[in-house]
Amino acid sequence: TILLALFAAYTLNVDAQKSVPNGPQGSVVPGELIVMFHGGLDASIFCEKYKSVSGFKSGLTTVKTLSDLSHIYLMKYDEVRCDGDVLLRELSKDKAVEAAQFNHFVEDRATPNDPSFSQQWHHIQSGDHDIDSDLAWDITTGGETAMGDQIVVAVLEGGGSDWDHTDLVANHWVNTGEIPGNGQDDDGNGYVDDYDGWNTTSNNDNISAGSHGTAVSGMIGAKGNNNNGGTGVNWDVGIMQVQMGGLSESNVIAAYNYPYVMRNMFNNTNGQQGAFVVATNASWGIDLANPSNYPVWCAYYDDLGEVGILNCGATANAEYNIDTQGDMPTGCGSDYMVSVTATNSNDVRTFSGYGATTIDLAAPGESVYLPSGSSGYSSTSGTSFATPCVAGAIALVYSVPCSDLASSAMTNPQSTADAVRGYILEGVDVVSNLIGETVTGGRLNAYNSVNMAMGNCNSDLGCTDSSACNYSSDAIEDDGSCLYFDDCGECGGDNSSCTGCSDPDACNYDAVNTIDDGSCVYGNGVSIYVGGGSWDNEITWSLSLDGTVVANGDIGTQELCIGVGCYTLMMFDSYGDGWNGATYSLIDLASGDVIAVGDLDSAMEGDGNTSGEDYLSIGDVDCGIGCTDESACNYDANAGFDDGSCIYDCIGCTDVDACNYDGFATQDDGSCLYYDECGECGGDNTTCTGCTDPQACNYDSSAIIDDGSCVMGGSGVSISIYTDSYPTETSWQI
Repeated sequence: TILLALFAAYTLNVDAQKSVPNGPQGSVVPGELIVMFHGGLDASIFCEKYKSVSGFKSGLTTVKTLSDLSHIYLMKYDEVRCDGDVLLRELSKDKAVEAAQFNHFVEDRATPNDPSFSQQWHHIQSGDHDIDSDLAWDITTGGETAMGDQIVVAVLEGGGSDWDHTDLVANHWVNTGEIPGNGQDDDGNGYVDDYDGWNTTSNNDNISAGSHGTAVSGMIGAKGNNNNGGTGVNWDVGIMQVQMGGLSESNVIAAYNYPYVMRNMFNNTNGQQGAFVVATNASWGIDLANPSNYPVWCAYYDDLGEVGILNCGATANAEYNIDTQGDMPTGCGSDYMVSVTATNSNDVRTFSGYGATTIDLAAPGESVYLPSGSSGYSSTSGTSFATPCVAGAIALVYSVPCSDLASSAMTNPQSTADAVRGYILEGVDVVSNLIGETVTGGRLNAYNSVNMAMGNCNSDLGCTDSSACNYSSDAIEDDGSCLYFDDCGECGGDNSSCTGCSDPDACNYDAVNTIDDGSCVYGNGVSIYVGGGSWDNEITWSLSLDGTVVANGDIGTQELCIGVGCYTLMMFDSYGDGWNGATYSLIDLASGDVIAVGDLDSAMEGDGNTSGEDYLSIGDVDCGIGCTDESACNYDANAGFDDGSCIYDCIGCTDVDACNYDGFATQDDGSCLYYDECGECGGDNTTCTGCTDPQACNYDSSAIIDDGSCVMGGSGVSISIYTDSYPTETSWQI
């Protein structure tokens, strides 16, 4: 028996002094269960039977009878003292119980509140030439799988996309495994600082604000129900931006590699790293191209499919037969290339390519209302916008509330992609004029596809091990998806989320780490700055310890966690004319002390033009580096390399009690200053001298030394001086 939580509105007795609880749809009402019995019984006696579960007081009581005929009761328990999952499992085992579940919040069905939604005919249209988004949204609005994994669609564009658009930024995907701007490949995926996606031309995550990509992204996932603009096929989804720059075949393959690497990493780490990329979108191509001339490109889609990625391609914006005249990439024969043509609000293909064996289906692409600029919307047309409609629908299917589909995507990514492709193609609305023009003879219907996914959801399959963290009480047959808590408390984790340096004395200490991996680095953090010259774009550097590079970069500032040791700073200039005024400086973050300064031109080793090396001592270690000039105040007889630290001004304050004590000074020049009673270095007590009596009208709360200036009795007096047109000639005194 499947119980729908239609009783959430009655979870508390009606009482003028109590508010009805509310929460996100589908979320659990805290501390409440709904229990159905096989027959009539005394619910209070039943609750008494389970007053203690696994040694904890459950506080289980009956709130009300929801259905006498079906023997359904609303019960509550002490969620602080008792684990609800454990209690639910125990109740479900009772022979008197037909079914037991948590109580859940529900909400009225509604279309999104976005003001421009009514202009997006492709979602809802009176002639029903739309994709039935509203019906699909009754099941899911996108965002995550049933197992909580963020669903990602990669948008591959030549000119980028304005992901910071006010209706896109909330769904912009970022690589949480990467620390932006630190010059490191933190997640080990082969890409440095790929936080906002990847630009294959500039080799960084700088994505241009291309208008074409903005509209494409908006069709997939303009944020829904945020009272702004319109909405995408998904209200929530992760949109990964990949910019190709020039539209060459090599750039195309390089662009596909980024989502490929991220999904493969996701699969291999059980979702701990990478991204759950389910689809890519290519709203570009080569007209009249023969696919047989592009064997590597076409074969690449099979590789993407093996890791679970479906790839949507826009066919030509010209009315010719792709079967006979060719196109790239929509002419590729791979099952993992979903080729799309465009239709209008009458289900008519008016400007786009067709092919009974090559073009899989149609989708709305004429006069569709999508994001433009940085905050606006406008109407646009093209197969470029029909294709992301399909890519968005693929993501929506993956978000259905079906743990069977979600777990299958983890354990069998390719076969799951095959199934989702089938739901998309088999779920089309057949349109007479598209028969013979597309493989399916139809136009995308998101609701049909989502509904087919739900219809094929086998709730009997799942994890049957009650000790697993994803145990399903509904599962009868185990599908091998069981996950267990690791030592970090992560369900299905590999201990990586709490493994690292656990020593608070280390500069790379992380409070979340409970498992120490021996990576602790002792010593203070170090800041390195490089730049300030006239040709800084030619500069790079690396810092190594015992031959191992521990940091590298170009101009700018980095904060490094590196331990005590003798380091080598290698400096480079790509043009070979030195650093042209640029310098480096290393500063101890804890003390603020300068560790070293220098530049390529005066490097200890090297030619000073193309490359050079300086040797640095960090921490209390003798590396044979220091001031080698015997005439300097800080001459070091043990130094083998001069680090530029020589100081020649040996005159200063030599009194260690002075506030301006100079540790390098060997001859006192009478400049010593001392703290006055106000705490000022070299002060004369004036900064804290005044009236200290709170009863005086000129009381000064900051004064700690009374100077006898207090004025007692009466209040302050205001003096106004009125003068003629030459106020600078006026003065007065009392």
